[in-house]
Amino acid sequence: CRERDERMEVRAKRRLRHCARARVIVVMCGAAATPVSLRREEREKKGEVMETPRKISRKRQKRNAYFQRRGVVTKIADIERMLKAREPSETSSGTRVEAFDTLSKLMTESAYKRDAFSAVRVVKALLNTARVSRGHRRSVEQYIQESQFLSIWQDKLRGRLGELDHRALSSVIHVLGALGVRPSEQFLTEWETATEQFLRWDAQGLCNTANALAKLQLQPSAELRESLLRAFVREKQQQTPRAVATFAWAVGKLQWADAGGEFWDALERVLVEHIAEMTADELTKVIWCYGRVRRQLAEEVLCKWNSRFYQVCGRMDARGLVDCLNALAHSGAQQPKEDFLHVWFECFDQKLALADQRTLALVLAATNRLQIELDAPFCAKWEAALQTVLPEISARATANSYWGVWRHYPAYARETSLPAFEHEFSNALVANSSTDALSVQQVVDCLWALGKAELRPSEEFMSTWYGKYREYSEVLSAQHLAAIAWAVARLKLQAGEQFWETWHEAFERERLGVLSAHVSLSFWAFGELGLAPPESFLRELYRVFEAEQNDLSCQVLANCIHSFAQLSVIDDGGNQNNTSNTRPQPAFLSQWFAAFARADSSRFEPQELSSVLWSIAKLDVAPVPEEFLAQWERGFHANIEMFEAHQLGTVMWAFGHMNATAVLPTRECITAWTWAFVRTAAHANHQTLANSMWAFGRRLEMKPRAEFLDAWTAAWLESMREMSSQELINSMWGLARVEHKPNASSLSLWFDCMLVKMMNTSGSNSSSSSINPHELASALYAVGKLQVEVPDEFLAAWMAQFYASAELFTVKQLAVALWALARLDVALDQDFRTKWCALFGAKVDDIQQHDAVMSTWAMKKYDMLL
Repeated sequence: CRERDERMEVRAKRRLRHCARARVIVVMCGAAATPVSLRREEREKKGEVMETPRKISRKRQKRNAYFQRRGVVTKIADIERMLKAREPSETSSGTRVEAFDTLSKLMTESAYKRDAFSAVRVVKALLNTARVSRGHRRSVEQYIQESQFLSIWQDKLRGRLGELDHRALSSVIHVLGALGVRPSEQFLTEWETATEQFLRWDAQGLCNTANALAKLQLQPSAELRESLLRAFVREKQQQTPRAVATFAWAVGKLQWADAGGEFWDALERVLVEHIAEMTADELTKVIWCYGRVRRQLAEEVLCKWNSRFYQVCGRMDARGLVDCLNALAHSGAQQPKEDFLHVWFECFDQKLALADQRTLALVLAATNRLQIELDAPFCAKWEAALQTVLPEISARATANSYWGVWRHYPAYARETSLPAFEHEFSNALVANSSTDALSVQQVVDCLWALGKAELRPSEEFMSTWYGKYREYSEVLSAQHLAAIAWAVARLKLQAGEQFWETWHEAFERERLGVLSAHVSLSFWAFGELGLAPPESFLRELYRVFEAEQNDLSCQVLANCIHSFAQLSVIDDGGNQNNTSNTRPQPAFLSQWFAAFARADSSRFEPQELSSVLWSIAKLDVAPVPEEFLAQWERGFHANIEMFEAHQLGTVMWAFGHMNATAVLPTRECITAWTWAFVRTAAHANHQTLANSMWAFGRRLEMKPRAEFLDAWTAAWLESMREMSSQELINSMWGLARVEHKPNASSLSLWFDCMLVKMMNTSGSNSSSSSINPHELASALYAVGKLQVEVPDEFLAAWMAQFYASAELFTVKQLAVALWALARLDVALDQDFRTKWCALFGAKVDDIQQHDAVMSTWAMKKYDMLL
């Protein structure tokens, strides 16, 4: 550039000398011009001639602009040298101040006002200065913030941006982005207008422009965005690895997920070509882009990215490693392979001690999303790294760090110190400074994290939290209210009336912003706590459900129907907090079944499917639409591998308890359930075992497969001592109904367990006895149906229970008991005969035909008809 300027200066001097010689010749040879000049002077004296500016040729204008610009550029270069000088600390700051003052004065010069290119050169000088060192950058940033430089500079360029070419225009926005200076909306609009004249972007200008827009978080107009994307596709062959990574990072930062298939195809082709040459930082930017826009990498790109990662991962810092893992988790890519995770954890262990608070929190989120189980040594290192950054961060950040591990790894959180969590959050809750004070979101997250870990806090901590809750009650959103109610229900906290009054007032205020997810989660909390919501809440529930019935999620459907079932059960038990509104309205049920039929059955979770079926059975809904059961079975088959033993038990109990008018499940559904239970039988608890066999006997009335009976019997034998009297009786009753006689060891253990239950309650009165008449009749029916050998001790204990609660026996239970005794050929004494006949005669008017047949057969056998 210097040599070019010198050549142009020499040519200009030659032209000036040539013009001077030409004027001399004209003066020497132009005597005829004198009369004209005299006449002009005379006319000017008379006022007949007006002075007009002399016309300057376009070539001369360019020459004059060049010399003017050259003078300004020279001054700017001198100022830049002064700014970048590395002098001793005593004088360097003073020299920079003088240079900044000179720069401010230069901006007011006339030459600067008329030259847009010099304005670009000014900000370039500031950028070059800022890149020298951190001290230089702080000086530049302080100058921009404390002076009027930015406003004056934008005023000088306003109206003159159209004079710049594409390189200068891209330099303008690039420098602003590198300095972190956000231009005004008017300046940005004028800059975008100036770029519309470009027919092409060069590769470097394209990269700089996109990078600056991303750094300043400026969303360009749709026209400019399309122009940049088209230019990338067109210039893809000229892109360097650094430019590709930078542009990809900008696309992710600006969240251009809808950039179009042509752009993404071009990006993947360029990545395949250049990814092997990328540095660690560039590799992180590429994968971060895909994670940011939630886009899955092509298989070829992912393969090459993995290969390059193995080569450069040692040069990544902790933040870069976590960004890569988090991006893979969000991009929807396949689960990382074991060798990749091995290399990643090996590198991260080396950098973990230097990780900052953001990195420590993000690694938990990434591993949790990828369902990677962290071992205890890693968690211990993580906590040790957290302790190193605690003195450097505020109480607010400390509380958030603890919240992160509790949110993603509640199992590990239970092993950590709860007092430490309470201490850090208590300090943040009562903090008065703006830097340490928790926001309303963090106050809610605090309680949510405790609910996630299922750890009940102390009363002192909750008292502090309630104080902050009341302080923020006016700014709580519907989402905050739902999260608070969920946490209170999860922790079974005894929140007072004042708490719920404040909650309902805030909910009523925010009802215009309530969504189905918020109202269903809150309703679920009421169901868990056994609190009937007020009429206003139910009206809002019905309104939101009707408004969003075409877009309801599976979780919302399950929460709503489950809460109605929970409140209905509590209301039937006489809870005074509930009202008659705990049952859903018929219109709501119709909308619910229709919404369930429209939902994507494959997206239902096993817990939701089992909860839905349990709720329908508990509410005793009749009739149950066939479309509902067909849709439920599709979801069941799609998720059968994820069902756990207790969920399978809930499903079978619901089928057994469902209204008699409901359609039975198909044989394919029962077969699939059977094999799923065989797979999980070893983990089934005593309640699941009892419910499963009881359901087979009550409603399905079909004999299970031999594989199921073997697995069930083995698990039953292991958990029988943990069963309650009802579970013991239901198990044997179900076996009797399906006509499967247990082996001798199982029967012996069952009689021993039942004898213990009856002996423990034999001295109790009828009101406190744990074995009611229904259970007594069912137990005797089961052994009578199977015709097993009954120990005398069991019969004696049964008789004692009978006499203790005989008045409570119904006519059906009396008929069943006598029928079972007759099947077992038990000899009856006169006292039992007299008692039974008196009770039966008093209640015989209510007998059903089937019971009459059973009782008649037994009385004939015992000669009791007379």
